[in-house]
Amino acid sequence: MRKLIAVAMVAGLILGAAPAVSAQDWSIGFNGLFGNNLGGGFKGDVTSPVTDTVLVNVRKFVSVKRELEYGLKIKIPIINGSGDTIGVEVRDSTWWVLTADSGLEVLTTDSIAVIKRAMPDTKEMITPHFSGGGGLFFSSKYAEASIGLTYMGGTWKRKVVGKNAVETTTYTKREVTDTVRSVITGSSDKPELVIVSKYDSVRVIDTIPVRTTEVSMNSEWVRDISALDLNVGAWLKYPYDLTDAMKLYPMMGVEYEICTIISKEIRRVWPANTWSRTWFKAGIGGDFDVSENVYIHPVVLYGIGWKNSLERSMAKEGGSMLDTRISHGLTARIGIGYRFDAD
Repeated sequence: MRKLIAVAMVAGLILGAAPAVSAQDWSIGFNGLFGNNLGGGFKGDVTSPVTDTVLVNVRKFVSVKRELEYGLKIKIPIINGSGDTIGVEVRDSTWWVLTADSGLEVLTTDSIAVIKRAMPDTKEMITPHFSGGGGLFFSSKYAEASIGLTYMGGTWKRKVVGKNAVETTTYTKREVTDTVRSVITGSSDKPELVIVSKYDSVRVIDTIPVRTTEVSMNSEWVRDISALDLNVGAWLKYPYDLTDAMKLYPMMGVEYEICTIISKEIRRVWPANTWSRTWFKAGIGGDFDVSENVYIHPVVLYGIGWKNSLERSMAKEGGSMLDTRISHGLTARIGIGYRFDAD
């Protein structure tokens, strides 16, 4: 949408100036270009994805209680008055009961817990630059078009400030009680011997956060940046004759700064075209005749730049919490023109 508006504005300027171009003397020339951007970039709070890795130590406590019952089965014969055995009486006789604790056994294992969440942090990007190059201009009395190729350089800074809160792991405790009962009967030669064993096993599992991880987002990135830009503009102007050989005129228009190539370190993260920007510029220009057809053509403009693609995407990510830095700066052109069909 932004590019469509820019194209429409440029087209409107050109179409509006077409009658003036056809009806007035026109000229062509080449010039040197100098410009800067004293702003650019963004600053604000955004939300970034963060992954925390937490080491969890799991300890198993095993306490075993054992109860042993040792006893005898005693067979007593039943004898009548005649001395004959008429039956057998079986009696249980417990000798002793033994309760023992095997002690505390500890088994330790480690596991990794990965926690993913979004966290706010403050991001800042400062992108000033200076540029110089050359180009062509096409001029009539009330309109002008320009195209130029400039080399851009500057020192850009990017800061991220933020810090994770300490992640906590839930403490869990689980108790499991198992009871095992076994019966051992006597052998064939001692059938009266019976041993009963009971085992009560209590397992307690504790999950304890041994270590938490804090992820610091504090970082600063500073780079010397260079790029190659193509500048295309369309301008309206209204000349005032100071003398027969000197004219001054206010002028204004739209210029589209197309970033074609940018430093490798930037390209790895953001494509060059995301730094392209549309400018609205206004200022003053002049024509100073050297001869009937040749003239010196200086122009000084001050411009305000719209958000580029990267700044718009960051503003969308940060919402109302992020503001873009205003792009603004001066542009100076000094050229030599050749006038056709001069009066």
